[in-house]
Amino acid sequence: MLRALPPMTQAEVFARVVRGQYGEGEEGGTRVPAYRSEQDVPPDSATETFLAMKLQIENWRWADTPFYLRTGKRLRIE
Repeated sequence: MLRALPPMTQAEVFARVVRGQYGEGEEGGTRVPAYRSEQDVPPDSATETFLAMKLQIENWRWADTPFYLRTGKRLRIE
């Protein structure tokens, strides 16, 4: 199935991929810091902690069906 994932052009990456870092919030009733406020993380860090993307699989079974992938640290589980 991975062979059916066509490579993305630079324009497609800009349109279909989102990257970021987690902000401060609450986890299990406890306040948690933003990524750049974590111990041992530089305050100007550009390291991503989140990625979301829309993929298209080019085969007859999945034609015109978008697949959305989302992964990262401290994502809310719903």
